[in-house]
Amino acid sequence: MPDYQLVPYAIKFHLKGHPTDPKDVSDLDGRGTTAASLVARSFYPYLNIPHRGKDVDGKSFVVERIRRRADTIVMVEAAAGVNGVAARIVKMNEGKRQDPYLVAEQDWTETPLRSVFVFMPGRKVGLLLTERVSSAGVLARITEVLKQSIQANKGDLMVKVEPVMTAEAMKAWAKDAQIKSIVIQHTNSVTGESTRRLGDLPYGTVIELKAPRSRTWTWGMLGEPENLTKQQVLTTIVPALPGVTADEAETVTQQLLEDGWEVKLGLDKQNRRRRMSVESKTGITITFPIHLHKGVSRHPTEYEFQVAARKAMKELREDGLDFGPEHMCDWSLEECWTDKDPWKAVWGVSE
Repeated sequence: MPDYQLVPYAIKFHLKGHPTDPKDVSDLDGRGTTAASLVARSFYPYLNIPHRGKDVDGKSFVVERIRRRADTIVMVEAAAGVNGVAARIVKMNEGKRQDPYLVAEQDWTETPLRSVFVFMPGRKVGLLLTERVSSAGVLARITEVLKQSIQANKGDLMVKVEPVMTAEAMKAWAKDAQIKSIVIQHTNSVTGESTRRLGDLPYGTVIELKAPRSRTWTWGMLGEPENLTKQQVLTTIVPALPGVTADEAETVTQQLLEDGWEVKLGLDKQNRRRRMSVESKTGITITFPIHLHKGVSRHPTEYEFQVAARKAMKELREDGLDFGPEHMCDWSLEECWTDKDPWKAVWGVSE
């Protein structure tokens, strides 16, 4: 069953040259311009109008839905896509494989996912909750479009999106947590997307190892979270990767380190799931599960997504990260709207 999650990020707006002085989200410029209005304006030009990256760089973006509640909530459902990889899709009918559908290099593979922006009036920090499924997400494209749009239309205003928890706080939390999974991936420093594969080994751009259902891994296997290094983790897990022989393990480990692959640990503590990046200054994130009805494998409904978003806000507040009361996270009766004179698209070119 797909693993749908919510990942929280703090979002701040500041004037160019003043990154430590975030502006009030309900009045960014002293003239009543709100953060919600800028977010809506940034994504509205892409509503039902697919765009691809300039210079045919293998990326696409389209907004399929926008909901906005006054100046507190903006919900964006968007699909970020890639092309350039030949593949096939095999449909199943009553457990039997059907003729595959071939995906050519020029075809786009897109996954529609939701992002909700929460802005509590009077605060200087907003909350961005992005939906992920397994290792696929839209954060990189969402932040790329948002930053380019604001820079093009509000040249003196900058936006910063960062994990809600610091590395030190995450490591302190991790001490008593159980290790449920280990993920290694290579992320493009500009786009935030995973694009590189591990040589000719039978893996995709993201390699995830999960602990057996009946047990968890211990910190004693890897080292303590305060001083954990990527080399410690990779030295432990690479020899266990299918396709890697004992003679190749050291070479593969060094290749991963030299090429800058990331290492992340999936942690669980009192039924709270978080992900910790090893030796990363900004890659510390908390993840919240989006619960589906038992036995069902599908994209979460809007109701299930909203329930997860509210639960995430409640849990964050209990951890001392207060972005507002969870009941404000409601866009169910709102229509898609933006302010007058919407901005033009600046990311990519329309198809």
